[in-house]
Amino acid sequence: MKYLVSLSAVCLLLGMSVQAAGPDTATQELIEQLRLDEAERPVRESPGWKRPERIVVMIPGSLNDMRAELLASIEMVSDGIE
Repeated sequence: MKYLVSLSAVCLLLGMSVQAAGPDTATQELIEQLRLDEAERPVRESPGWKRPERIVVMIPGSLNDMRAELLASIEMVSDGIE
């Protein structure tokens, strides 16, 4: 579960810099390496799915200067989840 949450956070952070032209080369390579495929329907529509109560995000020290902006972006899309 922690891996899924971490991966989700990484995807959110990567998605913030993606432009309309599509993912850059590094992002595309990561998608292929992790074999990520877009599902036909949202995961929340899958049987047994439950809305998370808490999302844990670790921001690397190298991004400390962007910390406030990153946290604000994550809070904007987290729909009130702690």
